Formats: sequence, C-alpha cells, structure tokens
Amino acid sequence: MTADGGVEHVNRQVLEYFGRTLEELRRWGTTDAVHPADLPHVMAAWLHAVQTGQPYEFEHRIRRADGEYRWFQSRGLPLRDANGRIVRWYNLLTDIDARKQAQAALEAAFEEIKRLRDRLQDENLALREEIDQAFMFEEIVGASPALKAVLSHV
Repeated sequence: MTADGGVEHVNRQVLEYFGRTLEELRRWGTTDAVHPADLPHVMAAWLHAVQTGQPYEFEHRIRRADGEYRWFQSRGLPLRDANGRIVRWYNLLTDIDARKQAQAALEAAFEEIKRLRDRLQDENLALREEIDQAFMFEEIVGASPALKAVLSHV
C-alpha cells in the first residue's frame, strides 16, 4: 500500500481470493470486501495507523469470491526511508477462520459444561435431601424390619 494508505499492489492469491481486479480492490472500503459489521472498526484502525505511522493488527471477516466471509488477522507495518518518512505499508493477511471456529466450539463446550455442572449440583442437592429424610426416618422409627414393613404400607 502507498504511504497514504492506497492499494498499490496485491499478489495473485489476493486477486483469486476476492475474485476482483486490482482496480476493484482499491475501493475496498466502499465495497462488501470487509464484513459490514467489521468495517467501521477496520476503517478506524487503518486510518489511525496511516495518521500516526503506527503498525496495526486486528481481526475481521473478509468476503471470498464465492460470497463466504472468513476470519482474517490483518497486520500492517510501515516501511520508512532514511529520514523516517513512510514510503509504503506492508500488509499481511492470515486466514484464521479455522481458529475462530475452534474457539467458538470451545466456548460452546465450556457453556455446556457449566450447564451440566449446575444441573449436577441441583440434582446433588435433591439427592442429599432424600438421603437426609431417609436417615431421619431411621432415627425416628429405628432399624426394626417389622416396624418398617408396617409403616411402608401406610
């Protein structure tokens, strides 16, 4: 990318992924290349980097040529000349969709474990109550088999 943030060059893999021309990719901020929910954050982070000259890193969804959005980590690093002025930006896009899916599955599994733990705790309390009632019955009635037989029919 140019020093002021314009798309200057992309490799073949980027063109194939997006299914767009370089000219179309130059307008990435006004197209559906970035997921609409992520675009404000991406634009703000990118503008901040260009204005401050600071490297950037963020995660966002990018639209593939077939219309599917996949998660990517985007990193940018400025190249500076001998006087410290930014000459261009180098950008790296890393597909992290599998990691994001695994993370979501792990979070769902953790929620299921918490749900099961709470259910087990509730059942444990109910069982404890039944055991306490059974012991209380034995303390009151005693351990007499004959008495238990009579009382069990009442």
